[in-house]
Amino acid sequence: MKKAKTFLLATMLMTSAVSCMKTVEPMDESDYAPVISTETSTEEQTTKATEATTEPTTVPIESPSGYEPESSACVIDVEAIMQNPELPTGCEVTALATLLNYCGFEIDKVELCDNFMPISSTAEYTFHEAYIGDPKADNGFGCYAPVIVKTAEAYFESVGAEWTAKDLTDTEFRDLFYQIDQGRPVVIWASMGLKDVTMKLKWVTADGDEAWFASLEHCMVLTGYDTEAGIVYASDPLKGNMEYSLERFESVYNQMGKMAVVVYEE
Repeated sequence: MKKAKTFLLATMLMTSAVSCMKTVEPMDESDYAPVISTETSTEEQTTKATEATTEPTTVPIESPSGYEPESSACVIDVEAIMQNPELPTGCEVTALATLLNYCGFEIDKVELCDNFMPISSTAEYTFHEAYIGDPKADNGFGCYAPVIVKTAEAYFESVGAEWTAKDLTDTEFRDLFYQIDQGRPVVIWASMGLKDVTMKLKWVTADGDEAWFASLEHCMVLTGYDTEAGIVYASDPLKGNMEYSLERFESVYNQMGKMAVVVYEE
């Protein structure tokens, strides 16, 4: 009976929400939050901001107390990896693949998904424990920061790399600029089109843990900022390398629970 209830709940959940598809339903441009520009090339970005080192560094992960950026702008040269068509709801693992490839690891997003990411097709886990659903399906859900940390750690162990992943959840958005200044892009949770997030889907696991899913949940890689221009740079698995409103991105980041992940060499 328990299994039957779990299957019924999972079936209901899997048909009622979407994680990282391009749209939940057809939208026109008025449905989206302000985007500063369309896709920008690395050359265009670096003419607007001080280019960060393109090699990952080993400086401390924690932002120093009272840290102030030396410049008002900094951008990292990151090659975007797109989630479609193979992973229509797999923005999180695609963002991690983008980050790992920047760090010099040659790993395919689908291989990373299939071999290293915890995935559950039922509602017995929360989004902090596994990706819920199927990232290869149009009606998959998603996962949160601890799952991406687990995925990265499993991959590093498999290749014998002395690297690790760190969950930076609860870090203030502008404090993440310290990571950018050190040449470390950041996997970050936001929403599709930077629309406001609604936490309206919930279930309770057999262990009594609550699982909440955010509508339009989306994952990107923060690659730069320009505080004077009021923009941030991000590698968006749905759109490529983009410029977004700093204020709007910060707002949605906060709505999503201030979730972020970095990787670094130990």
